[in-house]
Amino acid sequence: MAGLMTVDNLVVGTDLTIGDANGGEVQGDKFLILFTLLDSVSVNSGFKCFNIITLGGDDRGFIATRAGSITGITNNYNVSASSGDAEFKCSAFIAGAEIFVLDLDKTIADNKVASITQARGVDTFIAGDVIRSAWRITVGTATVNSQIMMMEIMYDA
Repeated sequence: MAGLMTVDNLVVGTDLTIGDANGGEVQGDKFLILFTLLDSVSVNSGFKCFNIITLGGDDRGFIATRAGSITGITNNYNVSASSGDAEFKCSAFIAGAEIFVLDLDKTIADNKVASITQARGVDTFIAGDVIRSAWRITVGTATVNSQIMMMEIMYDA
């Protein structure tokens, strides 16, 4: 048959497109990391630049087993109190540097959901880097509980 190629168990016809001249998205695996903080936490920005609630501490987190990129974060959380000027954010960190920020809704409600994605290769890490997350109030006060954050990473190979 013209236009048909068979390699091992893979059969390719004329309609298969994999990537483009820039490499596409075919290599590597997708991996999800779950961070949770179920306790109620009240924070006040006060005179500080920001208060950070870290999951695992400033120098602890998921240790990357190989190189890759952070491609998305999603949050599910409850807000039980909030000042009118509160600014609430969730961040991803690679090797101690804040690299990916998601602004969260400060209105009082349960089961709130927020997410953000970005292209592979924007925020990259290497094997051995510590990947962690943090929630923070940059202005005002808020009480937040039942926080669940999912971070999506794509390995390079």
